[in-house]
Amino acid sequence: MKDLNVKNVAIMGMGYVGLTLSVVLAKNGLKTYGIEIDKSVVNDLKNGKPHFEEKGLEILLKYEQKIGNLKIHDKLPESDIDAYIISVGTPLLNNSKKPNIKYIEQVVIDVAKNMSKGSIVILRSTVPVGLSRDTVIPLLENYSGLSVGDDFSFAFAPERTVEGKAIIELEQNPQIIGGYDSKSTNICANLFRRITHTIVSVSSIEAAEMIKIMDNSYRDIRFAYANEIALISEKIGLDMGELVHAANIHYPRNNIPIPSPGVGGACLSKDPHILSYFAQKYGYNPKLIREGRNINEYIPIQIVERLRDHLSSMELDISTAKIFILGFAFKGNPETSDMRDSTTIWFLDELKKYNNNIYGYDALIHKSKIEELGIKFLDTEEGFSDSDVVLFMNNHPSFSDLDPYKICEKMNKPGIVYDAWRMFRKDIFDDIDGITYMGVGV
Repeated sequence: MKDLNVKNVAIMGMGYVGLTLSVVLAKNGLKTYGIEIDKSVVNDLKNGKPHFEEKGLEILLKYEQKIGNLKIHDKLPESDIDAYIISVGTPLLNNSKKPNIKYIEQVVIDVAKNMSKGSIVILRSTVPVGLSRDTVIPLLENYSGLSVGDDFSFAFAPERTVEGKAIIELEQNPQIIGGYDSKSTNICANLFRRITHTIVSVSSIEAAEMIKIMDNSYRDIRFAYANEIALISEKIGLDMGELVHAANIHYPRNNIPIPSPGVGGACLSKDPHILSYFAQKYGYNPKLIREGRNINEYIPIQIVERLRDHLSSMELDISTAKIFILGFAFKGNPETSDMRDSTTIWFLDELKKYNNNIYGYDALIHKSKIEELGIKFLDTEEGFSDSDVVLFMNNHPSFSDLDPYKICEKMNKPGIVYDAWRMFRKDIFDDIDGITYMGVGV
């Protein structure tokens, strides 16, 4: 690379982060190569079929491949690549709260064996602070025979989008960049300036790594606060929905979230654990961050406990009740089909300890994926019929279009509607005989 301008980019990993970035870079004129080792995913992508739902993605995927700006491969091509962007996942190790970095290490070695003098490597995966300098850069140097700073550049540029709006946010959100040196920062900034006008350069690689983890952990704690107050409100007999609305209205110092059925998803359920992990390595044992995560992971379990108690008070047995669950993606708005670390799955795992008469529906997730969870898929009409408990476990916009009166008309009496995201007005259910309205914090 003779100047600071990147022309050809390889994106390593075609997951939620890598694929959306690939189509946006291609849209903005960069020759982009999307690399994915799963050949079935590669075949689908080449045919213009994304393996997850994301607004605007399918159209861009088809078009950018058609005009030649984007090419999908199962290995790095023998092309003149200027920049390698690594966007593979860092899931938690099984039965552990420690990050699994083996995928990053494998991809880094692959990149190192293919990169040439003048390249830049950009890490976009969520990692413990220090991983870039302590692990990634040494691997790049060892397997390439090149020296960082002298022969190649390196930067950390964390992903900052929300699933369901990633295409839009890649072109609107500020991009954080922490480079190995000023040249690395400038090259990375020039690349991302092609898609967004706001670049925020920070003092080091470590600062950029920390900002990514800090962002998501902060959000997790905010939600944990709302969920803990909701648990208290349930004991007192107050409605947390009313409290949040009244506390926030025309009061700019407050922005208390509504409570939720826990906090899941691939980022918020993982990043606080990663922060706790590396903080302990540096000699500090976090308390608030860990306790916030504990609260958010407890809520799905508490919902099952509460349902069991309410059913018992209605002389119903949780073991024989027909239970219909709507919403299996980890969130409904913005829309996504991602079930990774969905709180609905956590709830289902707990519920199965007491009941095997469970049915499910999701607006975006295919029937086969729902039934892989060990329950039967039903559409909304069949699901509501003769149900003892109906649970809205995410906030997909289509749920708010349902008629509460028709839902309850089809249900058994007595019965429970559990509205985990406050999709409906509580007072509507006050006028429906035989139906108890419940939710987190009410």
